[in-house]
Order: sequence, then structure tokens, then C-alpha cells
Amino acid sequence: MERGSDYIADSQTALLREKIISDPFASRVIFGIYTAVESIFFLARNTYPVPEDLLIGYFGLSAGKH
Repeated sequence: MERGSDYIADSQTALLREKIISDPFASRVIFGIYTAVESIFFLARNTYPVPEDLLIGYFGLSAGKH
């Protein structure tokens, strides 16, 4: 099976998960990933899959960038 360049191995996913959970405010990038995941989780309670335009608007509000 061929994987694209956007593929993340399970070991990489586990490493990211540990880092994000241990300190979601360690950097702006980690906080952005944390906020994106949190936004998708929140919006998915109402609609799944989450529409990209809805996510973009909500992410901006959640991250304090609106």
C-alpha cells in the first residue's frame, strides 16, 4: 500500500498525542492543533462530518483570532 506525504505513522500520532495532552500551551503550533481537534469534537456533536466552512469560523472564535 502506497502512502502519500500527508500520512502520519501510528508512532508519530502517539508522540503528538502525548505532547499535546501533557502541555497544550507549550507552543502556538501545539495550541493550534489542540484547538482544531477540540473544535472538530465540539462541532461533531451537531453535524458529522463537520463542514469546513463551519470549522473555519468556529476555530477562529475558539483560538481567539476573530
